[in-house]
Amino acid sequence: MKIAIFGFIALLFSIGMIVPSFAHTTVEVGEYKIEVGWGTEPPVVGIRNDIVFKITEPGENEGTYRGVTSVFKNLEATAMYGGATKKIDINSDPRPGYYFSPVIPTKTGSYTIDLKGEISGTLVNVQIPVEDVEPTAVLDFPPKRSEGT
Repeated sequence: MKIAIFGFIALLFSIGMIVPSFAHTTVEVGEYKIEVGWGTEPPVVGIRNDIVFKITEPGENEGTYRGVTSVFKNLEATAMYGGATKKIDINSDPRPGYYFSPVIPTKTGSYTIDLKGEISGTLVNVQIPVEDVEPTAVLDFPPKRSEGT
């Protein structure tokens, strides 16, 4: 019996370990929730990725949210890395409230998204950090240092 219980607990832990974790950051601006992160995680230098946005507002029922459409008509997004900045073009996802901008991160380290403008009369002026970009070593297999062995 103890072996069965131990096996069941081990199974629960192993299932928990395969659930993807997303390092997206969510901020609240007025009644809106703005979530920003990478489309593919971990983000790796030199590999095409997307900066993804999810923008929601309260739904009709308490505790529910719905996606906000046409947000980037009056909202501008700028990617920032160190002292470098680039205004990014935002594409709409088929799902309401979801948006994305394709990028190829060229340096490892910390990136921030600056959002300025307004959403339906609510002023937006926030800087949102996204997960650090990693070197290609996080994907290397076998590791390069083991070559020749």
